[in-house]
Parts: sequence; structure tokens; C-alpha cells
Amino acid sequence: MHALIAYPEKVQRHLLHTLLSYTDLAKRLTGLENAEPVIDKDPFGGLFAFSYTTLNDKMVYIYFRASTFGSPKTEYEQIREQASFMHRHPDAYYFALILREAWFEWPEGYVERRLGLPLRRLGYETLVPALEGLRLTQLPDSIRSEIQAYQRHLQKEYEGILHPVRLPELRLRQYAVLWHIRRAFMSRWASSENALIEWDIRTQPHVHSSHLDQVFLRQYPPHRLHMESYELSLFWELEREGLFLRVGLPPMREKIARAVHHHLRKQAQLCAAEYFALGRTRGTLKGIDTYHAREVNLLRIEVPELQQLIEMREAETFHVLSDEVAEDLAVAVGLLPEISKRVGGVSVSIR
Repeated sequence: MHALIAYPEKVQRHLLHTLLSYTDLAKRLTGLENAEPVIDKDPFGGLFAFSYTTLNDKMVYIYFRASTFGSPKTEYEQIREQASFMHRHPDAYYFALILREAWFEWPEGYVERRLGLPLRRLGYETLVPALEGLRLTQLPDSIRSEIQAYQRHLQKEYEGILHPVRLPELRLRQYAVLWHIRRAFMSRWASSENALIEWDIRTQPHVHSSHLDQVFLRQYPPHRLHMESYELSLFWELEREGLFLRVGLPPMREKIARAVHHHLRKQAQLCAAEYFALGRTRGTLKGIDTYHAREVNLLRIEVPELQQLIEMREAETFHVLSDEVAEDLAVAVGLLPEISKRVGGVSVSIR
């Protein structure tokens, strides 16, 4: 019997392939019935996880991921290969079944908004109900028992995400905390007439640690501003150490970059200090050169509630604190036009 955390992606692929092959799970997930019971596993060298033919002779391809998307191989190279395949086969149906860290990192709309791929997102909210009521009588007892254990595992995992105070696994709880903050922000921001802002939950590349400082929320899209002939981008990132304001600098000489950074930092501090307690900022402007764009820190806002949320076991207090952090995000994003205005109202020599 597997523990809650002991269903690696390879095992889940095997279990899902069994379910797709011996039940009507494919139709429940995609709404498209398979013409034959044969479900191909890892077609095209693993470019997708499963594929089958529908009653109208069209192909269905299902991509499956149940771990972090932090690896550049997964995030860029494989997605580029998938995009090329989809371009060559536009008449097929494409789905992305994503769980665990991937479920957080590919929120609703992320695929279309950031990747531009015709992948319909499927997650716990689709898979868990689809598994309910499946007829498993045709499976051997040993396999049926394992499938039922996997169903309970998914249900418990999803309930834990919705209620992080019950979630025993630290890494998923950290993702869930950021997801609840993001959801509280979106609910608050959507009720205003402000421009659309998303918060993407990301993981730093090649990170397998459970430390929160490697899992963060990033604002999208960034706020654009101009200083003479340069276009800059301002955006916030929420990490364990606080809420960081960062600037995206285009390729420029180091002398110019330092002048721009100093000016922006001063105006941002003047603006943000009216609302927040500012902390010390980590080292910046390392490796600035004429040929590469760089993202560097401007300031840090202390957010002590974030660590409290990770350790919180009381549901009502959890929601209060997550709402407070979401309010901080809303205020911070609202400062970006003011910072831009301050920057434009003060002269600076960048030549």
C-alpha cells in the first residue's frame, strides 16, 4: 500500500493507463469516447502520456504531469516539441492532465495565456469526480485494490489542497498556501476596474527542495514604463523572505544600468514606505552588461504572515492571514502606476 506521498509520476501513469484501458475514464475526462479499447501509452517517445482514436476517427493526445515544472527541459524543450507536433496535426484533440506541483504551476488559462497551445487543462477538479462510480469489477482483485487506494489518495490530496491546514506534506502545503493567497487576490482584484493581473506559482529551475524560498508567486503581466529610449518592466514576486519589487532591465551598459536602478529604487522606496515596512534587499546588479537583459531587485516588503501560514493548523486564522497577504499584494500592485509617475517626474542622467 502506498503512503500519501509515495505515488511517483511513473506509478501514476501506469495506474491511469490501466483505468483508461479497462473503464470509460477516457470519455469521463475528455467527453470523447474511444473507438477501440486500446489506449496507447507514451506515444511518440513519451511526447504525450496517452493517446487513442475517437468514434469520428480523430486522435486524442493526453499529456500527463504530476511533479514540478521547474526543469527547463520540461518547461521549454518538451513544450516546444509538443507545439511543433500540434502544428503538424491540427485536427487532433489535446489535453493536459496535471496534478501535484504541476496543478499549481499551470493554473486555469495558463496554457493558452503563456504557452499559446490548444491544450485543454484537466486536474483534480476533473479527475476526482471522473473516478467516482467507475466500474472496476472486470479488474483482478489485486489491481482493483491498488486502483481504489489510488482513488482515495487523489481525493485526500485534493481535499488537502483545498484545506491546507489538513495537508501533512510540507511541499504541497507551501504550494497550497500560495494558491490560496493567489485566489484571495484574484477575488479581490476582479471586483475592481483595474487591469487584469495574474500571479503565476513558479519553482526555481532544478530545485527539489521543500524550502519555500524556491517556490514563489510572480506577477503577470509586468508594469511597463519608459526611461528615455529604454523600456523597463516592474513586477512583484512573493517569496518566503517577503514581497520583492523587481525591474527587468534591457541590454545596457553597466553605468547606465546602475543609474537607472538607483533612480527607480529611490522612487519606489519613497512610494512604498507610505504603506509598508521595508526590509533590506539582497545584492543586485551582478553581471549587468550590454548584451543581456537582467531582472534585479529594487526593494523588499516584509510579510511575516507568510511563514505563519505555512505552520497554521487553524482554518479560520488561516483564511484571515491569507486575506491579509492578498490585500498586501493588491496594494503593492496598485503602487506600480504611482512609482512610474514618480520616475517620469524626476530627471535622471543615464548617459
